[in-house]
Amino acid sequence: MRRWLQLGAASAGVSAALLGFSTLAPEIGVAAAETESTSASAQSSASSDSEPSSSAAAQTDAGDEPEPDTDEPEPDDSEPEPDDSEPELEDDESDDESDDDEPEDLETSETSDTDDLLDAEDDVAEPVKRWATRTEGRDTERRQDVAGQIEAFTESSKQAIESLPVGEPVKDLLNGGLYFVRRTFLNQAPVVAPVTLTAGSSGPVTGRIDAVDPDGDRLVYRLVRGPESGIVQINPDGTYTYTPGTDFDGVATFTVAAHDVGLHVNLADLFRPLGTRADVLVNQGAVNFAFNYTTGAEHWTPERQAALRDAADALMGYFLVTKPVTLTYDVEAYEDWDSPTLATGFSQLIDTETAGFFPGIVQHKLQTGADANGDQADGWISWNFGRDWALTGTATPTQLDFRTTALHELTHSLGFAGSVDAAGENSNPNRADFERWITTADGTVVIGADGQWNSAFDPNLTGGNGGLYFGGPNAVAAYGAPVPLYTPNPWASGSSGSHLDDHTFTGIDRLLMNAGTVAGPGLHALSPIELGILADLGYVVVPPNTPTARWAAQAAVIGSDRPWATQQSPSPSRDPVENLVRGVVATLPAAVRQSLFNQAPTVGGTVITGGAAGESIVGHVQATDPEGDAVVYRLSKRPTAGTVVLGADGSWTYVPDAGFGGVDTFVIVADDTGPHVNLLDLLWSSGTRSSVLVNQGAVSFEFTYTTGAEHWTTERRAELNSAARYFADNIIVEKAVTLDYEVTGWDSASTSILATASSGLAVTGDAFLQTWVQNKLRTGTDPNGAAADGFITWNFAYPWALGTSVGPNELDFSTVAMHELMHSFGFISMVQAPGANTGTYWTVYDSFLVDSSGARAIGRDLTWRRELDPNLTGGNGGLFYAGPNAVAVHGGLVPLFAEDPWTASNVAHVDDDTIDDLMNPGIDRGPGDRTLSPLMLAIMQDLGYVVVQRMPGSSS
Repeated sequence: MRRWLQLGAASAGVSAALLGFSTLAPEIGVAAAETESTSASAQSSASSDSEPSSSAAAQTDAGDEPEPDTDEPEPDDSEPEPDDSEPELEDDESDDESDDDEPEDLETSETSDTDDLLDAEDDVAEPVKRWATRTEGRDTERRQDVAGQIEAFTESSKQAIESLPVGEPVKDLLNGGLYFVRRTFLNQAPVVAPVTLTAGSSGPVTGRIDAVDPDGDRLVYRLVRGPESGIVQINPDGTYTYTPGTDFDGVATFTVAAHDVGLHVNLADLFRPLGTRADVLVNQGAVNFAFNYTTGAEHWTPERQAALRDAADALMGYFLVTKPVTLTYDVEAYEDWDSPTLATGFSQLIDTETAGFFPGIVQHKLQTGADANGDQADGWISWNFGRDWALTGTATPTQLDFRTTALHELTHSLGFAGSVDAAGENSNPNRADFERWITTADGTVVIGADGQWNSAFDPNLTGGNGGLYFGGPNAVAAYGAPVPLYTPNPWASGSSGSHLDDHTFTGIDRLLMNAGTVAGPGLHALSPIELGILADLGYVVVPPNTPTARWAAQAAVIGSDRPWATQQSPSPSRDPVENLVRGVVATLPAAVRQSLFNQAPTVGGTVITGGAAGESIVGHVQATDPEGDAVVYRLSKRPTAGTVVLGADGSWTYVPDAGFGGVDTFVIVADDTGPHVNLLDLLWSSGTRSSVLVNQGAVSFEFTYTTGAEHWTTERRAELNSAARYFADNIIVEKAVTLDYEVTGWDSASTSILATASSGLAVTGDAFLQTWVQNKLRTGTDPNGAAADGFITWNFAYPWALGTSVGPNELDFSTVAMHELMHSFGFISMVQAPGANTGTYWTVYDSFLVDSSGARAIGRDLTWRRELDPNLTGGNGGLFYAGPNAVAVHGGLVPLFAEDPWTASNVAHVDDDTIDDLMNPGIDRGPGDRTLSPLMLAIMQDLGYVVVQRMPGSSS
């Protein structure tokens, strides 16, 4: 049998119902890695162990590892605690005190779940000694202030023009005049965005100057300061090629200026520069290592030494430096099969006496080129070869991955660690740079500028109040929020506070700087989150050239597992001018038209494209020139959270960065070459702009389960979220939004109601009202504040099919979810039974209700035409939906469901006698509709949405 849909008014608004997841610590500390047999103390070391737990200890293991230099102050008083790792304790051991002489850090378990591990082929380190470049424009506060003033003037002028009671052609002319005034009298210098690029380990270096002109002027580039070694070739499009000289020492710098072509008059900034200079920094092999093998050097075979050097070189591939440096490390080794310690790493702070925050010696040397400790080693490493280490290739499930541990320990020595101690033990104000960024979940700083710990946050040390976080701006941008730190209870000295949280970053999301590790194939790459932390520590970091799928997912790119969609819209043309030019000039000789009446290129209409998750976000601006001039393309406005690679033919590829929030925009201009004189259109631009709107995971859902939450199993919740995401991926929005739904559940076989959905109406100045959900999606603003945007209830008394397999006697959960969601998105009516339509509040959907002749059912005065009461139950031919997009797709008016007697499903569904679609009033058992048909998409367009059709399974 068919179960019927019901629609009615709900208390929260309009309702539609369906009937059926370590190693080191600071000094920048000694980091020791241990196995699972013992626990470690809080010492000035950071280590890796073979079980998931770690610490940052203040001194090294007695007997096993060297003591810090005797002329150094006591670690517990003057240096941040390095971290070590040791196996995670069982519950019955968690209260035991650890040996103060034994460091604790990164640990592994004896075996590992291969499902949780990185594939060695998928997560290899970056090529050693690779090229890396960074281009950064010279900007000033003055230029930024002036730009802000000009932008404010432009926006206010545009608003004033828009408010005038004149026709669109006049507004277009006024906007053209505004553009002419701005470009002529408020002309700004180009803006150069930072660009960091990487390349292979051989051949010349190529890069680009990413400049755009605020006024759309063409740009020319010139070399104003060459490198001390090598040759630079600058190309017309701002790309360059650097070829190093024979005396290249690993670092080169040069300066390029981007000039805009034009008069350069700016009445708001009379002394504006003619161009903008960009400084280019080039590195290749700029950082070298000198490993001095001392105690236990016999354990360091040539193969092991090579593995350590390879790991160090790979790690340095993530950094750019302004001066070539050689980092010196004293390296020791021993062989102890009974010790849990795997390895330790350490670098002392440059100041171990003064209150405040200081870099480690290695950190300081990399960032400044200065050696803070003279002939002494910058860092120290100790390694326990009493374990089965995999030096190359893929580690077996019983081996330890050498590179993983080496990368972890070396990263700690770079400054990734702090000296925060257990509650009541944080009186020493001498701190590592890392600690200045430790915060609570809401970003509240826990250590003052004087290095003093705020004891009010003692509970956070062991996970209370949400624990501790790393709140540096780059890390937050990469993760999307403060990054959770490892804060177990009880406090794990040397591990707590100096690692990323094992419980958050677990399984396939495990990160290199977690407090623990596992045996088997390890991590060989830094994630964007860890690179963000290193950037907050003062490094210029270089992202992986081709990040693995995992790191791409961990870049906090919202919706990266979702399909993408783009809307490409050309700037509106001024029809009166175009028509005049085309009509008057069409008969003139081509040479006259090209010289005196030259028109800008034309670009086709709005183009909407979409692709599946994991596919490149691509598009193509295709322009033609009326006079046959050659067309060149340039980026006029950069995206805010990504990079655009623009081809000479107008094709483009958008790559989101770590700050992508689901939505981004950029502008491409198509220019024709030539003088661009048009005597009939003096104020208009020579180029045609195409604005590109990018969506990927732009709409997310927050479901709050309240009454009957016990009915909502994990599987059912996952299915609801999947259906919702798929449904939302059919529309394109201008702002990323999160839709909040309050969800309830019940179990009652006595009612034929399967599910209901509702959303209140946003009362604005419009005659026909949008639902809260609809308004939020279309405007990006929340019309009802903190309250839920929509409401869903579900009856679990019926046989619901989850997943893709739906039996003949089952109800398709996803179909019903999509049906109800579409009601809350605006496919909903305020029309009531005959005689009850006395109000004047109607939905946008209601504005398209007509009779069979096409006459509107709701008058200009927003009252219901009472003579259409019989139509509500099918009389006089019933009622129809007359939205223009739907009519075009259907080939005529769309008949609506109107049975007699009246039911709550009438009017708010399409007629099931003539149409078989998602928004029928009933659902059959068995597989249901899981796509939005062209008709449903057309209705969504009529309701104000920009739509893109998706295939089943394109969202997860």
